Parts: sequence; structure tokens; C-alpha cells
Amino acid sequence: MSESALTPKKMLIIGESLLEFCQAEDGRFVLDYGGDVLTAGLYLSRLQEHTKLSIDFLTVVGNEPFSHKMVEYWKSEKIGVDLVTYAKGKAPGSYIMRPDAEHPDYCYYRGNMASRDLFQVKENIVLADSIDRYDYLYLSINTVNMLTHLDQETLLDLLHAANQKNLRIFLSCYYYPQIGSALVPIRNLIQRIWVHTDICFVDFDNQQTFFPDENPADAVQRLCEWGIREPLVTQNHHGYCYWDGKYRHQISLPKPENIIDLTGGHYGFEAGYIAARLMGKSRVDAIRAGHQLSHSVMEHKGGILPANKMPKLFG
Repeated sequence: MSESALTPKKMLIIGESLLEFCQAEDGRFVLDYGGDVLTAGLYLSRLQEHTKLSIDFLTVVGNEPFSHKMVEYWKSEKIGVDLVTYAKGKAPGSYIMRPDAEHPDYCYYRGNMASRDLFQVKENIVLADSIDRYDYLYLSINTVNMLTHLDQETLLDLLHAANQKNLRIFLSCYYYPQIGSALVPIRNLIQRIWVHTDICFVDFDNQQTFFPDENPADAVQRLCEWGIREPLVTQNHHGYCYWDGKYRHQISLPKPENIIDLTGGHYGFEAGYIAARLMGKSRVDAIRAGHQLSHSVMEHKGGILPANKMPKLFG
């Protein structure tokens, strides 16, 4: 499908926003922004010239200067902020990180995080009634895990409404254990979300905590049996296993050679893959696009790749 033949589409990303404090070589910390699906959504927004996809962000931030500056940054990246709510007395979550090519260190602060109240906002509670203004939803398991049990049920109702109105749902399953430690409830929650999911991204080593499959092909088989229409399992940032509708396939692409920081690599891959699939490209071509963007992200220190460092994924 040519890019000129694509019809404009809209995606709603749902999640948290974070302040990132990244340690520089001199020991000082540099302020930036982060958040799992937000990071991927930002890359997707940069690719809208090719995909004709516009992005809106559903979240809650504080009503202090850091939050306002962060929202201005999203607007500069052409992310729609009409569904961003400002909560008095709250603040964004934050994390301190030490970049590393193999094992980055993170320390999260989420005690007064505004986005935990995502479905305490009246307009968001009834969002299911107007969800058909979008074509796609994109969220992560971390998004769901940060909510209260009652708000998780509200979100699950929203996903059900999205299915009923033929939206496609994309789910990032890279789980940060710092957010919670009760494994059984999280495992059950993941399974309840998967039944609503079209494209699901799973890191094989990361998901072993919940689902100890023998190998990536077994993981893909399990995901298919649980109803996911397009599961994709990654391993070590260069091995990929996918389902083509009939058979499982595994491919291995060149390992990254100049990794500086693993932070955000998963979300670069997801953005590249989604963009390619929305353009009508094959799963293999989408994997190659995600692989390329992921490696560019990991060659940069910090969670978000600067706009002038974006690789040319498409012609």
C-alpha cells in the first residue's frame, strides 16, 4: 500500500507520564521525560508523515510547573493533549536512572503520582461512550497495574467497548517489577487484558516471571491459544518470534553493536513495528523497522531518542 493511499487514522494512548532524571558522566542528573507507551506514541507521532496516524494521550498530570512544561513538550511533538487532566496537589511520577549497555539501574517514585487517578476523572469514566472516535488504542500492562482494582475494572470495560466498536488494541507487556510485587493478581490481570488484544508485544525473558515458557515459540503458541490475534515475542533485542495466522516463525537480525543504554529500546521496537503494520507492510518488514528504531534508541543515553536522531525507516 502506498503512503498516499492511506486514510488518516487516530490512536489513543493510555498511560502514565514520568519525569526522568538521567545520570550524566560527571555524576549530575539531567531532566527529561519518559513513560512506556508515551515514548512509543511519541515516535509514532514523528512517523505520521508516513502512517497518517495522529496521536492523543489520555493521562493525568499535576498542576505544577514540571507538569505544564512536560505537556508543552508533548504538544511540540504533535501529540494531542485534549484528554490530559491537571490534578491539584498531585505530581507526575519520576525515576532516577543510571544508563548502562547491559543493566541500567532505576529508582522509581510514584507515591503521589497523578496518573494513578486516571479513572477518577469523570470524563474518563464515561469515555467508552465516545471511544469510536478512535481507530486504535495502545496501552501497557504497567498502565493497568498502577490503577486501583476498581479503576482496572473501568479500564477493562473500556477495552470491551473498544472491541465492540471494532477498534484495534495494542498492548505492551514489558513489565517493571518495581511497580508491584504480587505476581498472581498481575498474571490474572494480564490474561484478562489479552482477550481484548490485537497486537501484543512480549519480551521472552521479562515474562518468565509470570509465564515460564520453554522457548519463544512456545510463548507465541500460548498467546495464540489465549486469543491474541498478532502476538510477537522478542528476545535479547535481536531475536523475534511471530505468528502469521497459520504457523510460528522465528527470525534473528544482527545484534546491536553500539549500545549505550537499553532504556526505551522496547518501545522503539513497538513503535516501528506498529507504524509498519499500519502502512500495510508484512510482519517481517515490520520487525525490521522496529529493530532499526530500537537500535537507534539504544545508541542514545536516556529514554527518548532526540528527533534529529530518528532513523529513516521508510522511503
